[in-house]
Parts: sequence; C-alpha cells; structure tokens
Amino acid sequence: MDSTSVLCSFNPSSLSYVLLYVEGASEMIARVMRKHQVAVAIRPVKALKSLLVHPKDKQEKEEITDCVYKIPCARCEKCYIGLTGRKLGTRLKKHKTELESIANLLPETNVLQVCLRRTNQH
Repeated sequence: MDSTSVLCSFNPSSLSYVLLYVEGASEMIARVMRKHQVAVAIRPVKALKSLLVHPKDKQEKEEITDCVYKIPCARCEKCYIGLTGRKLGTRLKKHKTELESIANLLPETNVLQVCLRRTNQH
C-alpha cells in the first residue's frame, strides 16, 4: 500500500467508519472504536473481483491489426513509420524478409544504404 492510500473513510449518513485492512492494526483500531460505540467495517485493500475479473483479454502486440508502427534505425536516430491493416507481427516479418532479400542480392552493399536509396526516405 502506498503512502497516499486512505486508510479510513467516514459515512455521515450511517455514522460509521470503513477501515482498509492492515494486518494486526485494523482489528485493534476497530476493537477500540467499537468499545466507544462507533460502527466500524473493515474491507480489503484489493477486492477479489478486481483480481479475478478482466473485461477484455489482453492482445499480444503481434496480433494487433489496423495500427501505425515505428521501426527505429539501429545505426542512427531516424525511424520508419508505417501503417498496416494486417497483423503487426506479419508486417514486421515482411519488413525483415525484404531487408534479408536485399542483403542477399547485394551482399557487398550496406542494407541500410539500399533501403535509403530504394525508398528515398528512412
């Protein structure tokens, strides 16, 4: 629990307090408050529902479709920005295959230079 968490809240309509559960401390505080006829309820910091329920399954990055992506250059500060309707993983594999085929056709040429000349951009 971080230092900004609220450990106790007051409900004026029912004149009761709700304490967040802190092992050892919450029970002791509640006991003292009940001794003075103050209504106290203790609730967990995290509810079981928040731990178990996830409305959407998390999507792997490679499975995302209809997205804009950015491929940074390993040799300089420039990058390639693309848009695809296909799965991102499929499109990235296609980029890799294209670079490998260029490197195989022109083994003596730097692949980065070929890319720059071919696309006239980086």
